Amino acid sequence: MAKRMRYLFVGGVGLALAVLGYDQMFKLRWGGFTELTVEFVVTDAETGLPVEGAEVFVADESYSAANVEILEPQFKTNREGVAVAQFPSQRCGGDLSRLGFTNTRSVLLPEIRFWCKGAGLRQSDVLYLNDQPHRRSIQHTGPGQDRLIVSVALCKSQP
Repeated sequence: MAKRMRYLFVGGVGLALAVLGYDQMFKLRWGGFTELTVEFVVTDAETGLPVEGAEVFVADESYSAANVEILEPQFKTNREGVAVAQFPSQRCGGDLSRLGFTNTRSVLLPEIRFWCKGAGLRQSDVLYLNDQPHRRSIQHTGPGQDRLIVSVALCKSQP
């Protein structure tokens, strides 16, 4: 009986390894484009409440830091403290294995910097959309649609 159980165990492990090997042997690497919606959520750092009317500034990586003061705001937050930006035709891709054990997806984020400021609040530091925390929080919302929520907490200005 013990010998039979050992054979069953070894056979089961062998079958599992064969299935896993088959799955990993045939992978489809794909690439395409998606429309990326970025939601900038601006809150008051002390209260956690949304900041209505906060200005969101966006500049590409090549924009000089010396010119930050002359840039006009591209977006203003709504009552919920959210400003929405659309980035069409962003590259995306991933891997799909034969049996579906591996199914990855990634979106190439635009190379932009952004910062926010609100009435009575200090301007945020210049942040990079392509930083690691942002890359991990992209949500696939449908065919050709992805969403990224970026939170920015603003501190009160010092008198």
